[in-house]
Amino acid sequence: MKWIALLVLNLCAFIVQAADCKVGNTDAKMGSYSLNPTQYTDSLILSGIRSQGAALECPGAPNTSLFVNAGVMESKIFIFALGDKYYSITFSSVSNSEQALGKLGNFLLSDLISATNMKLEYRIQEISSLSGGTLINLGTPFSLNYDLVVREHHNSSGHDVSITVSYTLNITLLIKIMTCGFNDQTVEMGTYQLLDIVHNRTEYAQKNIEFQCKNQGRGDLNLQTGDVQYYFDDTFGLVSGTSVLQNFDEKLPGGAGEVGFEISLDRAGPLRFGSGALYKLTDVREGTVPVTLFIRPKAYGSKVTSGTIESKTKVIVVYN
Repeated sequence: MKWIALLVLNLCAFIVQAADCKVGNTDAKMGSYSLNPTQYTDSLILSGIRSQGAALECPGAPNTSLFVNAGVMESKIFIFALGDKYYSITFSSVSNSEQALGKLGNFLLSDLISATNMKLEYRIQEISSLSGGTLINLGTPFSLNYDLVVREHHNSSGHDVSITVSYTLNITLLIKIMTCGFNDQTVEMGTYQLLDIVHNRTEYAQKNIEFQCKNQGRGDLNLQTGDVQYYFDDTFGLVSGTSVLQNFDEKLPGGAGEVGFEISLDRAGPLRFGSGALYKLTDVREGTVPVTLFIRPKAYGSKVTSGTIESKTKVIVVYN
């Protein structure tokens, strides 16, 4: 008897529908946006995003529909300083549902984002310290990184293909800020009696120096800068171990020798030098801002004679 063995081999496969759409290159998925806030809370005008090239290319096939969804994006906080005041700007999105993209074709990043009906809000507020967010510098772009999900629906087969478009928004925050500078100035101190200097009997004379302040930068929102800080440089013109500015005419013909000037802000004692001793401009406004100093000649050695005294110091404005 012959036996016939019948072997049945079933070959099975799961065919995945390939996507007709293709995600664009890195430049196409990178948008730039200039944020010029007019108030402390508002929304970005997403159609103003600028980018190069198509972020999504969908040449299309018959009976294909496209849908896009931005989902819910995590809030992101950035912090910055203006003078001695600190601010945060928080970005958050409003939840939205899937939206139809319409006809097939090539889509700019702004097309995709606008189609989602996403609302990207910002909120600016003063904070107590530079913490709790990512530190940024005004005028320098900072990045928001998000994802879009495009659903490609093939009507004939009923299959869906999901495409993730990861994109970056480089945002430049436009805000006017107050800046102050100190130009070279000369303070004339007049004439003193030699004996008063030798016996340390000189009185402080009231003199003014001037800072020049102005609003700089672009933007319509003016934030308070608070007090502008400055200090007197301790690496230039200061007699070591003292609070007296040296006499640059000390060894010149006609110079008064080892006698310079001591500066005070309140007549109670000499000011401190160096970046660790910050002083504040408390009445900051656009234009000339005067600062009152009290100055007197003071000997820093025993070789003092009749002659001229010329002392110098540097005033440095601190920008956060």
